[in-house]
Amino acid sequence: MSLGAYGAAIITTMVFDGKNIPVLAQTPVFLLGLLVGGCVAAFVGALIGLPSLKLKGDYLAIVTLAFGEIVRAILRLIKPIGAARGMIGIPNYSTLAWILLFMTLTLYLLKNLIYSPYGRAFIAIRDNEIAADVMGIDTTKYKITSFCIAAFIAGVAGGLYAHLLAFIQPDSFSFVKSSDFLVFMYAGGSGSLTGSIVGAALLTVLPEVLRFLSEWRIAVYAAVLVVVMLYRSDGLVGGKELPFMRIRRGELYEEPLFARKGAKKRPSAQDR
Repeated sequence: MSLGAYGAAIITTMVFDGKNIPVLAQTPVFLLGLLVGGCVAAFVGALIGLPSLKLKGDYLAIVTLAFGEIVRAILRLIKPIGAARGMIGIPNYSTLAWILLFMTLTLYLLKNLIYSPYGRAFIAIRDNEIAADVMGIDTTKYKITSFCIAAFIAGVAGGLYAHLLAFIQPDSFSFVKSSDFLVFMYAGGSGSLTGSIVGAALLTVLPEVLRFLSEWRIAVYAAVLVVVMLYRSDGLVGGKELPFMRIRRGELYEEPLFARKGAKKRPSAQDR
């Protein structure tokens, strides 16, 4: 996310001087910045994925968190982008409408990816990597691809974040912030796209609702998280999706994941 934020901010602030360009050119420059930020994050995500292929679960999360701290330390030393003081003067291109648009587009694309043959390969690797490898799935390729996709989305989110606040610094992407994202995911349901959104929304609003408790606010917040993890270990939503994200009959790809060459396609229920 930090790489995407800085990459997008560099494009709109240093390359194009976003505050002094014509109004009609602001949106293309903004989109270009998001694209560059996402691509930079995806490239680095691939570099992280290669040495981390043998790690799973919590160990993989620890490695990614550690790498985030390395990136933050490096950003604090680069003077052209503000070093520890951060970047100022980033144009306010990002709005709530842009954020909702990209969130909706991301959910739509990921939904189609999950229910495609590629998505079934991802799910097979997640459930049992050894069995997926025996079935002939190239686990290395799919794991690196998943790293790149996740990093690209995080990079675009970072670009939106930078152009919403108009200011970023390395400490904006601290270990605590990264941990918050993991908590959102696990609290909402790590096996659900919409579960992560539910977890993020509730856990962002909850501290504000509990603000009247003053110094007890954090303790109550932590207690709520503990209760959720004890009684809903798979998250608030679990592995399910909200109604608007559920697959409808006829949308699921019926082609086998690894069809043999020359094999005839079986007729689907709609063809019979």
